[in-house]
Amino acid sequence: MNTATYLRTIKSVVWGAFLILAWSAFSFAGETAYAQSSPFTTCPAEPNANNATVRLEETVNVEFPNGATQFSTGDEIAFFTSSDVCAGRTVWDADNPDSRVLSISGPSAVGSEVDGYANDEPLQLSVWQASTDRRFDVAPSDIGYTSCDGSDPLCRDDGRYENDVIFTVDAIGSGVLPVELSSFTMRLRGNRAQAIWRTLSETNNSGFTIQHRRDTTHTWKALGFVPGRGTTTTPQRYDFTTDPLAYGTHHFRLLQHDHDGTTAEIATHAVVRRLTESPLVLSIAPQPVRSQATLTLTTATAQPTRVDLFDLLGRHVQLLYHGPLSPSTPHTIMLNTAGLSSGQYIVRVQSGGDHLTRRVVVLH
Repeated sequence: MNTATYLRTIKSVVWGAFLILAWSAFSFAGETAYAQSSPFTTCPAEPNANNATVRLEETVNVEFPNGATQFSTGDEIAFFTSSDVCAGRTVWDADNPDSRVLSISGPSAVGSEVDGYANDEPLQLSVWQASTDRRFDVAPSDIGYTSCDGSDPLCRDDGRYENDVIFTVDAIGSGVLPVELSSFTMRLRGNRAQAIWRTLSETNNSGFTIQHRRDTTHTWKALGFVPGRGTTTTPQRYDFTTDPLAYGTHHFRLLQHDHDGTTAEIATHAVVRRLTESPLVLSIAPQPVRSQATLTLTTATAQPTRVDLFDLLGRHVQLLYHGPLSPSTPHTIMLNTAGLSSGQYIVRVQSGGDHLTRRVVVLH
């Protein structure tokens, strides 16, 4: 090799090394170096056929132990069942709205799928903070959801799994509540329910809201507000009595409000008002009936039930219902008067060995 060729070779090697070093320096200056040790390696790539959707608000409030209050690009959020099975995972990207939406698996629909959440199982999640390479587990009570207003039938805000619904997470807290609750009970008092709860201490407590829903809906409705005691270290007792309840299962939850506007769910309870005073209860409205009436029927036991309409001469006019009914649960049966003459008719209910009749007036 002559001197000129040797010098050209040395120059090329040096120039190549310089380019590599320059590119490395540029790369590290342009991005944050994260530890690549995500603990969520068991999370499925795709959800089960049965699944639900979780939306993370862009401004979701997070309480990290290091003082951070927002997610950063690279942070990971994963939902786990009570059996520590990962049901879904996403990687936060501040520039990509799709990273804030994920599907979480429910009960397996086929044998090859791994079970996710069971129906009505509370959601819980874990967060991996990329900048500190630390994982934080978040209990169900520390996840805040945007309240459903009833306009979206798929919305659910109680943090309990159901197929095909949508949860919107707006807060992931540290679990420190301004009210230390010692008990929350619901008791039936005749046809009403009484809520009784006690606190050990309160800080900046504005008060409580009692909410209610039936088994037939996931939309909570506020029943009333009970003022709190502000800040106190003295144990306190509260109570609230509902309006008369229909037969069946009733769910209640207790929300606590700070003076700064923060709201948290702190307790839930369910009661069942059973039909005990009579084996059958039937109401018909409106009366008289012009085009259509609603029959509300409640049975004390689970029995095959038949509901028929007769005229005053005892002639059969319509079969309104025939089949099983769940006990202590109001069931709606429709009576259409098209084709019926004005006059009086008899509705007859036969349920097991029990029967009941009610008169209905049709007026056209």
